[in-house]
Amino acid sequence: ADKTKQAKADKPKVEAEPTTDAPKVRRSKVPAKYKEKYAKNNGGCGDDMHRELTAATTAPNADGRLTLDWPALQAIAKQNGIDAAKYEGYNNGMKRMNIGNKLRGLLGAGTDVKIGKFTFKAEDAKAAGDK
Repeated sequence: ADKTKQAKADKPKVEAEPTTDAPKVRRSKVPAKYKEKYAKNNGGCGDDMHRELTAATTAPNADGRLTLDWPALQAIAKQNGIDAAKYEGYNNGMKRMNIGNKLRGLLGAGTDVKIGKFTFKAEDAKAAGDK
C-alpha cells in the first residue's frame, strides 16, 4: 500500500475563529465635508429645490414629529415623469434623496421640474451653474 497519502483522520483539524458578540460598526460613505454642509441645512444641501421639496413633502406624524409625506412625494415624482414605485421599499430618507436626485437630474438634462405649483426652469438652473 502507498504510504505517501495521509488518511483523512490523521490530518490536523483547523478550528474556527471564535465569534464575538460585538456589534458591527456601520461606516457612512458620505464625506465629512458634505455631512457638515447638510447639518447646517437641516439635513439637505440647502438649495431652492431642497427647500421646496421639503416644504411640499414634510408633515407631522401621529407623534407630532415631522416626517416624509410619501404620498405627496409620489405625486411630485409622478408629476415629473418619475416612477416612484421602485423606491417603495426604501426608508424615507432614501426615498426623498433618490427622487430629489432624479428631479435635479431632470433639470441638468434640460427638463423643467414642478413641485406643487412651483416650477424650476431648466434654463435658470444651467445659467446658475446647477446640475
